[in-house]
Amino acid sequence: MATNPLTHHVRLAPFTTQCVERTFEWVSHPALRRAFMMRGELTRAGHESYFARVLADPAQRVYAVLCDDSHVGNCGFKHLDPVAGEGELWIYIGASETRGRGIGTAATRLLLEVGNDVLGLRKIRVHVAPDNESAVRLYRRAGFVEIGTGADEWEGRGAIRMVLEK
Repeated sequence: MATNPLTHHVRLAPFTTQCVERTFEWVSHPALRRAFMMRGELTRAGHESYFARVLADPAQRVYAVLCDDSHVGNCGFKHLDPVAGEGELWIYIGASETRGRGIGTAATRLLLEVGNDVLGLRKIRVHVAPDNESAVRLYRRAGFVEIGTGADEWEGRGAIRMVLEK
């Protein structure tokens, strides 16, 4: 899939059913759930059902974030609208021991390349928890600008809404 010569150890790969178990381990941690404003009760069956729906949904693309070929996080786009050239980016590094090493930054760059070059997106939104300062900085460095608080599914959760337009 996508690679970046400056960060050759980080790449995106298709998210497969083999990624679901590792992801369940990550999203079981309350700190990760809070940082990424995940809600609802977490069950293994619900988790597996969720990813089955996501992988079958043409309005979504999901990728595994690999560092040195180890699955360390997930990212993708949802609410894809190919006619309008819009979508919403999301990313998290689930493996806590790999956070703070620039993997999220490298994966975000790769994901933006996919959004622009493969999916033809001209407008990319992201929602971020206001206390997730490192994510807010990452998106600002990538060119996103704040446009208010979250809408739709994010309303009432205090999410910062940011946008990057081509």
